[in-house]
Amino acid sequence: MKRGGVLRGTFLCFMVAFYTLASSRVGFSASGLVPSDQTAAMLRAKGVMIGYEDGSMRWENTVTRAEAVKILLAAIGEVAPSLGSAPMTFLDVSLSHWAFGHITMASEIGLVRGRPGKIFDPDLGVTMAEFMVMVSRVFAGLGGEARAADPRVRIQPLWAAPEIVGWPDLVELVIEESNSVNLDYPASRGEVGVLTARMMERIGLAYDLTGVAERMSDDGTKLFLRVDGGVASIQVSLSSKVSWFAGGAASNSQSLMGRKVRVVLDTSGRASVIVGL
Repeated sequence: MKRGGVLRGTFLCFMVAFYTLASSRVGFSASGLVPSDQTAAMLRAKGVMIGYEDGSMRWENTVTRAEAVKILLAAIGEVAPSLGSAPMTFLDVSLSHWAFGHITMASEIGLVRGRPGKIFDPDLGVTMAEFMVMVSRVFAGLGGEARAADPRVRIQPLWAAPEIVGWPDLVELVIEESNSVNLDYPASRGEVGVLTARMMERIGLAYDLTGVAERMSDDGTKLFLRVDGGVASIQVSLSSKVSWFAGGAASNSQSLMGRKVRVVLDTSGRASVIVGL
């Protein structure tokens, strides 16, 4: 895939600069969003959020701006190039920074623009407002159409509201009963995971195959799947760590035989998550 080919041209129409954050964030409460086990398994399988060496996801941890960029690029299937030499887009993101390629690509396709003075602050925590603006740009860049804003919804900070309010799939995850919310607080890994998964589901990037699970191979390494619209079944190789889910809870292969399922393929092309519908 060409660098940024999916979004490059379209995103340029949706670039809005990130505003300088206030140095103090007092009185803002997190949404408490945490991905379900099923969602976490999908994010892992896709290589979007793989967790830590001890196997934990540490959803309560915050996410840096550089990490946020990497997560969203992975979610849309963009692989940042290894740039041996390239002009610096931001003065504080040098070629030696681990996310140089990710941030350079994100800037080229209009996902981020940075702060005044060609500053990006890659190691500063991303706020919920900033991350939701980035997700909104992915929706728009991949052909989504924002809806008319609900006049009852009030979002702070004001600079972020115009890009967020037209995407109810995002707003409904964070809005409070008062129809108002202040998103100027550091986003947690849990919040980033939920928002990213919602985006992937809505634009068709979360699941790779849908069909009826007919049977397992005799050696248990393959699933015979009759895909939607297909006549004959296909054989889908299973990951050695495949996870099965039904009704949002962990399940097993036998409980899903004969049922319609969605399949998540991992980066090696093997079925890693299978979800009963």
